[in-house]
Amino acid sequence: MIGSPMKSARDSFLKSPLPFSDSTAPPPPCTTCCCGIFRCLSTSFSNTPSPKSFHSSHLMSQGFLMLFRIVIFIYLFTVGFLMEWTPLGGRTWDEIYNSSPSRYSESTASNAPYAYLTNWGFCSVVVYFFFATYWSISNYSRRGAHHRQSTPNLDPKKGFAPLSVMTSNYASSRATTLHAVTWYFFTLAATVQPFIVVGFWGLVFPYDMECNYQCGTVHGAAWVCIYIELVVSKLTIDKSLLPWVVLYPATWLVSQLLWILVFDLKPDYEILPMDNWLSLFLSIGSMAFFCFAFFQAKWITEKRDKRWAFPGGVSGRDGPPASKYFSDGVLDSDDEGRHGLLIEEGTISF
Repeated sequence: MIGSPMKSARDSFLKSPLPFSDSTAPPPPCTTCCCGIFRCLSTSFSNTPSPKSFHSSHLMSQGFLMLFRIVIFIYLFTVGFLMEWTPLGGRTWDEIYNSSPSRYSESTASNAPYAYLTNWGFCSVVVYFFFATYWSISNYSRRGAHHRQSTPNLDPKKGFAPLSVMTSNYASSRATTLHAVTWYFFTLAATVQPFIVVGFWGLVFPYDMECNYQCGTVHGAAWVCIYIELVVSKLTIDKSLLPWVVLYPATWLVSQLLWILVFDLKPDYEILPMDNWLSLFLSIGSMAFFCFAFFQAKWITEKRDKRWAFPGGVSGRDGPPASKYFSDGVLDSDDEGRHGLLIEEGTISF
């Protein structure tokens, strides 16, 4: 009997929610101490979109969105990652990772792939599409399993529900840590890629005048892919993620300083040797550009939702003509709640 109260208290503690796990609760007030700073940063992910947003689209069905993500991930991972980071591209492991020239060397050999900001940004795109593909496939599998359970006499060859019912959410209604990680990489990729494209073609390419299809994938195609995803997906961008996004390139700047000044290795980019005023101005300007790219991507998602989210998912507010052939054509509950719709007897009121 003595152990019963202790067991009850233990069970109560284990079942209690984690701090700030309730996404509807307001973030705690910030304090001037370090703990307060980290507490405020941790609440940046309290606005993680609903799980349904990770596998649905305003402009196409979830089936087409899944196929798009699978194709893009395979392409980027194969051409941009495997052929750059492994001997699949024709270089040996030693040539890839052990050929970084010294700081003042006249050698034309490249640094290791992990030293370049462009590869840092490209990896964020690959990681996002990996998680996005996972969410799409996971939802598609859950949808098929749910439909087979609800219709036990269904022909096994036609076990999946038609595209018109694919907007039903068979996943959890509460965002998880993996959802938050996916959301972060979505925001990061949409912010970093414009800088990579502008920086490479405007500052680096004029010196090198060389770019093969692998280079074009890393410095161009990845930006196109993530911006298509930015337009067709339902994921949003929240300003609370800005500190985490800026931290990513800031970390690369610190690593580049160590790479050049401590390890005495060749700078990744001739225009950014990290030992003159131009490097300082470019670094500060880069941080400002990242902030601009962040709010540009945020603006695109807001305009996207305002234009295509009401009603009927895609066609109610001048959706693209082709969208009616690829969309589910069903108003999502998320859209209904977001726009405050009340549908009664064939009428829509606000």
